[in-house]
This record gives sequence, C-alpha cells and structure tokens, in this order.
Amino acid sequence: GSSRNGQSVSGTYTYQNGDTVQALLDQIETIFGSANVGLSVENGQIIITDDTAGESLLSVDLDESAFGATNTNLFGDFEITTKGHDRILQQGKDAQLKINNINVTHSTNTISNVIQGVTLDLLNTNAVTGDPPISLRVERDTGQIQSGVSEFVETYNGIVGFVDEQFAFDASTGATGLLFGDSTVRSVQTQIQRLIGTSLSNLTGDYKNLLSLGISTDRTGIISLDDSILQSAIDGSLLDVEHLLQGEGSTTDEAIDYVGFTDQTESGTYTVEITQAATKVIVTADSVFSGPLAADDTLTVTDFSSSTDALISLTTGDTLEEVIQKINAELSTSVAEIRTSQNSLGATATVNNKFTELGYSANNTITFSGTRHYGASVSETTYTIDANSTVQDFLNTLESKFSGEITATLDGTGKIVVTDNTAGDSNLSINISGDVDIGTFGSTILGRNRIRVTASEVDGKLQLEHDEYGDSYGFGLTATAADRTGIGTHTSVAGQNVEGTINGQPAVGSGQYLTGDVEAGDTEGLRLRVKLTETEVTENTARGTITLTQGIAERLNRLLDSFVDSIDGQFQRRLDGFQSQFDRTQDQVDRIERRLIQVEDRYKGQFLAMEKAMAEIQAQTAFLESQLASLSNQKDD
Repeated sequence: GSSRNGQSVSGTYTYQNGDTVQALLDQIETIFGSANVGLSVENGQIIITDDTAGESLLSVDLDESAFGATNTNLFGDFEITTKGHDRILQQGKDAQLKINNINVTHSTNTISNVIQGVTLDLLNTNAVTGDPPISLRVERDTGQIQSGVSEFVETYNGIVGFVDEQFAFDASTGATGLLFGDSTVRSVQTQIQRLIGTSLSNLTGDYKNLLSLGISTDRTGIISLDDSILQSAIDGSLLDVEHLLQGEGSTTDEAIDYVGFTDQTESGTYTVEITQAATKVIVTADSVFSGPLAADDTLTVTDFSSSTDALISLTTGDTLEEVIQKINAELSTSVAEIRTSQNSLGATATVNNKFTELGYSANNTITFSGTRHYGASVSETTYTIDANSTVQDFLNTLESKFSGEITATLDGTGKIVVTDNTAGDSNLSINISGDVDIGTFGSTILGRNRIRVTASEVDGKLQLEHDEYGDSYGFGLTATAADRTGIGTHTSVAGQNVEGTINGQPAVGSGQYLTGDVEAGDTEGLRLRVKLTETEVTENTARGTITLTQGIAERLNRLLDSFVDSIDGQFQRRLDGFQSQFDRTQDQVDRIERRLIQVEDRYKGQFLAMEKAMAEIQAQTAFLESQLASLSNQKDD
C-alpha cells in the first residue's frame, strides 16, 4: 500500500498455526508504523484508520495466498493487488461574493479584510436559500462612547483620590502622605484640573467643553457625569462630540479637506500652498462609438504598478453599453494563476492511469520543489513510483506538499495543470525533475489582482479612468489593428501626486493627500486631501488656511505622555532629580567615610607612637630602678 504522504509501504505476514487475526493486524501496524495507523475488526471486517487528521494518501492492498481451498476469499471485498475502494475527492473552491457590485474571492468563509471593522461569516449561497441580496448597514456603537466616557470619569476620580492621599496630613499625629508637599505631584494635579475645565472656542460645533457633555466638577476636584446630557449630545451631534474629544480641522478652501494628524502635530492655524494638483490616468476614445461591433475584437489593459494584463474579449454585435459591462466585469475580477507543464505524460493520459501504464517503471522518481502564493518555499521532495502508483497519487502528493494551496489536474493532452487556489498577484512556481520528463511549468494565465480602472460612456465615447490618483497608479491600453472601439493604443503611464507646502514647511504628496513632512515642525503629520484640478492651481498662491484644534481627550493624552515619558517626562525628571540628590548625598557620605578613615589612621598612628613612648619610658624606668637598687646595695656595704 501507501502511507499518508504517498510513499510505498510493503511487508509480508506469514501465518503460523494458532495465530489470531490480531497477530495479522499487529504486523500491518508495524509495517505502516504503529504511531501512524490503527487497525481493528468490526463486524468481521478489517478497518485501517489514519491516526493523523487531514488529507491522506493512505491505501492498503492485501494479497492472500496458500490459505487452502476453503479460504479463497478470506478478506471479503479485497481483491489481489487491488484497493478495496477509491477515495472520492471533491476539489475545494474559494468563497465568491459581490459587495457593492465588486466581486470578492476569499479562501475561507470568514472574511474580515473587505469592510473595515466588519467580519462576515458566510453560511450559504443565495442560490441555495433563494433569498435576495442582503442589505448590510453598519452603524457606530454609541454605547461604547458612553461607556468610554464613564470609564474616563472613574479613572480621573481615581487619580484625584490618589493625589489627595499623598497630600494627606494628620494634625494630631503629624503623619503625612508619602509625597506630601511634592511640587511635581501638585503640578500634575493642577494641570489636569485646568485641562478638564478648558473651553475650546475654535471648535465650530455646539459642544466646546466637557460641561456641555454633562461632565461637571465639585469643589473637591471630583467630576461626575450626567448620562442623559451625554446621550442627548451623542444623539444630537455625534460629530461635534468627536471633535470636542478628539479634535477638529477646518479649512477655508472648499477644495481642501482636513483628514487627520499624528502625535507630532501641534494645534494652530497654517497656510496651505499647492504648486501641483494630483492627477489620475483617463483615456477617452477619439471618436464616437458608431454602433454595434462589426466583428470580434480584443482590448488589453495593462496595470502600471504590477505590469499585469487583462484581456477583454468583445463580440460581434456588442453595443457600447455591453462593451463597458465586459470591461468592468473583467477588470473588477481577481484572477488565479495557472501554470502548465511543457511536456505531456501522454496524449491519452488520465489521472487514473498508473505510471507503469504510461511507460514508466517502478522505482522511477519525481523530484519537485517551488514557491507558494505568498512566496513561501516548498522544500524539495522526491516521489518514488511503485507498481500501483497512479497519476492522481502523485498529484495528491504535490497538492499536499504545497499545503493545499494549489489544485493539480491533467488537461486533455496529458499535461499537468496547476492552479493557484488564491486569486491575485502570485509567487507560485513549480520545478519538477527526475525520471518523468514533463519540462518546465510556464504561466498559462498570470495571476493578478483586480485592476482599479472603470469604463464609462462620455458624450457617446468609450472612456477608461483609473480609480486612484498619484504616481503609483496608472494603466496602458492595447487595441487591435482594427480598433473597433476607437479607444486606441496608449503606453502605460501613471498619474502625478499633489505637491505643496503647509505653513511654508515641506509636505509629502501621495495621490491627492498632502502630509506634513517629518522635518516640518508643528505641521509634521498634518494630513490634507487636495481636490483641486490642474487648471485650478495657481503657482505660488496660498489656498487658504487649515486650523487644527486638538480635542480634550487628545490634549489629556499628550499631557499624560508628558508626565510619564521615560526620557523627558515630568516624573522622569523628578526621578532624575531624586537620583542626582541621592548621588550627591552618597558622594558626601563617601567623603565623610574617607575622612573618618584618615582620622582613624592618624589616631592609630598616634596611639602606636604613644605605646612606643610608654614602652621606652617603662624600659628607662626599669633601668633607673635597677641602678638605684645597685647604688643602695653599695651604700649598705
């Protein structure tokens, strides 16, 4: 038989008198590897189970012999060298759906990358249920805003309580908080309280301070929230509430929209100067579409960024409306890559053929490697043909080694066709060598993402327009010599980015979006959308101003960052001050210790000198005493 990965497995069991069926099962398990398969008997039938979940090429052939005339069909439906049954495989398919008339293909039924913040779980098709298309409405969860503000109030009051604890003083005992009298803590409290009471007069809406949202402060600094006032504000003007909390940008030129800012952007009013408008590629036919196509035609659209082509086949009798529909249908579809072997296994070969039937021998090998859709490598693998190996066995192994990301089949001429199961730009590649010569795998269809170009009718003419602005987007056109649509042939080109400055500082253009550069000072990260056309741009002329007002929540976030910044925050500076004070104190202690050592050494020296002097005095005293004694003895004589 074959193991789960398609490798040939063989062995022999010799029956001994008295052996049980279990002995046969144990021998089969040993041959296949007892950790990989399990065997059992149910209702008199032998059952072999692959213990590893997932795709498997497991098969078993039992060849019985010499069991005597009464046991000619010992294994029931098993026939000599023939599998009990073939596995029935069903090719996997990607989920396909249409959202806002845009075709979407996905490898799973859970889709979370199409509508921002929304995950779709596909349960069935409209064709099966008979239901009409589903209308999906996405609304903001205002309950989260309410709960977020409530959490802010609770957290803020916790900070106030913490600060109060640090400044607590018990007059009877003299006990104080750990940070009693610390100027940094008091400064933090004062700055936060001042911000909570700030009114943002530059905002254009009705809500300019937290009090207007139902947040009030008592005499102890504790704030409270009136839920009804906040909910009324949310229901009445959610955008104004967002502006108060997050911030608002307003422009004086209707052709310039405020988009957003980053942590590096500062509030202020800044002049905007545009020197070049963003453009996108638009191609319009030179002549009016005269009528239904007189003959078949082909139009090729080449995407600028990926250099991939989309071929649109037009048919005799197509009207301009039908031409537009065909172009848009093709360009809006992502295409899966298909690669086909250069040589054939045989003009009449099918997946059910054994390799030995196609002229190959047992023990011939096929070695393959490659890359998957996203570029992951497929390590080199060698497949060994045995007497029973079929083409389908090899194709199953090929699919398995590519992690199920491809589908491998044979075409009508016996060539191997490999289809990427994921549509879009692909890194799929396949290299096959060994005893089976099928040559290289060329690209029959090049995988590509949808091309963001839209066809339409303008004054009776066919027009193609890219959906995006800027130098990263564009396309080219190739028409046949007949050019029955009148659109012509155009070299692949891209649009151009907007160019200009904000407050006289450099800004970076990307399509219609202009963003303050990293070296632009206060305007760094300020993002604008410029909708001006080329004819509306006047060089060296200011296009009004942008006024950016940061909201209360944004200001509070920045204020807290200024407190806790690990390099230059107020708390860090205070800690650095404590460390400096500690270091100075430690230096003083070290100097005192060194002085004490010096004093100690001096006293020790003096003590030793004193001991030496005492010893000398004692010696002299003893000498004098002996002399006096001697003189006294002489006198007595």
